[in-house]
Amino acid sequence: MPNTTARKPAPNLQRAFIGGLEQVLDSFGAAPPELPSLDAGYLVPMLVHAARVYGNTIVDHIPVESSADHNVNWYSLVAALARAPQDRKPYFHFGLAVDPDVEAVLDQYRAMFRTRHQLGSLKDGRWRVFECDDGSVEIGLAPAARRSALHLVAWRAENHLLPPDRAALTALPNSREKLVQIILSAANADLDVFRKSHPRNWDRLADGLGFDLDDLPQFQAFLIDLLHTPPAWFTNGELLSLWNDYRSPAPPYSDETFSALLACQALTPAEGVAWSAVAPLIKIGDLYIPWFFGFHGLHPCLSFLSILMRRHESLWSRTVGSTLAYAADWLGGRLTGHGRLEWRVRAKVPGGGGDADLVLWDCTTGAVAVFEMKTTFDKYRTSFQFDNFTGQRVNYTKALAQAQAAAEAIRTGAWPLRSLFGKSSPDRPTSVTAGVLTWWDTYNPTLDSAAPPTLCCNYATLAFLLDRAEGDLSAAMTAIAELSAIYCPARLVPIGQDPQTGDLILLEVQAAELPPRSSWPPISDFTRELLSTHGCWPEDWVTQASSDVGRWRVY
Repeated sequence: MPNTTARKPAPNLQRAFIGGLEQVLDSFGAAPPELPSLDAGYLVPMLVHAARVYGNTIVDHIPVESSADHNVNWYSLVAALARAPQDRKPYFHFGLAVDPDVEAVLDQYRAMFRTRHQLGSLKDGRWRVFECDDGSVEIGLAPAARRSALHLVAWRAENHLLPPDRAALTALPNSREKLVQIILSAANADLDVFRKSHPRNWDRLADGLGFDLDDLPQFQAFLIDLLHTPPAWFTNGELLSLWNDYRSPAPPYSDETFSALLACQALTPAEGVAWSAVAPLIKIGDLYIPWFFGFHGLHPCLSFLSILMRRHESLWSRTVGSTLAYAADWLGGRLTGHGRLEWRVRAKVPGGGGDADLVLWDCTTGAVAVFEMKTTFDKYRTSFQFDNFTGQRVNYTKALAQAQAAAEAIRTGAWPLRSLFGKSSPDRPTSVTAGVLTWWDTYNPTLDSAAPPTLCCNYATLAFLLDRAEGDLSAAMTAIAELSAIYCPARLVPIGQDPQTGDLILLEVQAAELPPRSSWPPISDFTRELLSTHGCWPEDWVTQASSDVGRWRVY
């Protein structure tokens, strides 16, 4: 029978854990891991080999979407490589076994980054410590940190704004060939928010980069194939020859053009550390190492953008970065309103109250939604860097305040609806909803607040829900709120013992299924229909579970 013991918040214990982790990090800072005294021709390829073996272990044993392990492995590798001599060519491409001294160094780095991950999670409140009746300690996930039904629907919505043939490919069994087909079929559609919101600036960006951006998906597919092709180390010339063979009979790339393309897909170890970016290629001296797990840690287009924005910061700022507000035009044009939805973008709030990025009006029901839109994304995928995304890149506090102020002006009539949508609209709407739309990620910090949550989702989810609701804005907005409040069950996984008491410490790790329907809050018929195709635990899951199932939490 699964254990669902009672628990209570333990703020003093949480502060103690934070203090202990801070001491551990201080010790890392005072004495970073020492590299073994080995010849660089052996040390560098062995570091890569050891990290590659560890990455395969992650793939085999860590559930998808469940942890920061791939990025921790990456950061550990580039941190170690950045301190290693890089003046010798590697003695080998692939190791026969992992050197224990090299593995020990990487283990220390992984421990340091995991400690930062745990400390960040506890300090910002995404992890919460509880004392249980049986003496154990549970680390629970705050509502904003949990996987909800909205995340499950967002996974379904991923292909909604992409070419139809890509959606069909996602149903195929996972394989290298499937991934290559998906990348090629989508072309640059994942980047349409930048390509099509202001095409002229996208072209100016391409001109400044020195290579054809339309070749990027094919090059990413080439890298996928390269990752499974010996040898492990390549010169620029060897990669160029393989690339030109791969894209034949298209005109061959020149050295200059190929170097420009490589620069947006490769990082030196020092750049990996300084930029906190993940790449599919590591550049050491004059050689390039394909990193097998580059696209595990970050989507190919996000990896490209994170490197591009740093390597060509001025060019990005002068071109695409200067017209990001036009993402609202692109999204508005992609919404399927079924003849009942109108939209306005970058609308000025009367009285100097700023502007609203996207305003939607359902002319059938009179409902209105006001959104602040963000084109940034979480490139880090670790808790210790998450505040950079929520606080600086998105700045949810400011974005939510702007959306709420614009919505209130419409609600009170200070901003007449007719000034937005013309004489055919009423002066005031029947309802107004405020929210924040992010391009890629699904996150809502207001789920942790005492006040009613504000709606947050990504672009594709909004488009998907409006299409499924046949343009019914109220139904879509209600669904976002209801889906955000249904959480996937979590298994309590042992991660250690309390150093003071010896009590077992358990961490909530969520599944990707829905809880029993009886645990759901009241939801609309539309939301219930949306969830009808998702896996759901049976009502008698407790009696069905075997004795060794462990402890679970159903929120």
